[in-house]
Amino acid sequence: MGNLARIAVIDDHALYRAGVRQAVEAAAGFEIVAEGSNALDAVEIAETGEHDVMLLDINMPGGGINAARTIAIAHPQTKIVFLTNSESEANVSAVMQLGARGYIVKGVGGRELVEILRLVHNGESYVTPSLGARALRGMCRDETKLVFGGAPS
Repeated sequence: MGNLARIAVIDDHALYRAGVRQAVEAAAGFEIVAEGSNALDAVEIAETGEHDVMLLDINMPGGGINAARTIAIAHPQTKIVFLTNSESEANVSAVMQLGARGYIVKGVGGRELVEILRLVHNGESYVTPSLGARALRGMCRDETKLVFGGAPS
């Protein structure tokens, strides 16, 4: 998938959306095609099919998880990525079970965000590493069997 990545940004903070737009549009191969501020906007934008990847915030009016649930059922081709302040392992688990392709904690830099969006657009998944590790530990009953970053010794 070397083609242009079309991104929709849904966040209730206009200034944050503007910052994401600036970071994404400064990178080659990306275009912001839609913006919204709540779950209803996200569902309506999903209906258009004009995007490849949709960035959602969890804590927005109507709820990001509710929007993702609706979108995942009606438009399973939409690659949903959460860009949020929530570091809840329960939220990570919930959205990944819905089929989200990514979970990024806000505070990520613009270049890193672009690289993550590139990965997701090309079919990969991404979870902020420290949060992903905590979520996996929470799902595993015997933490001694988990190995992060390499093969078991």
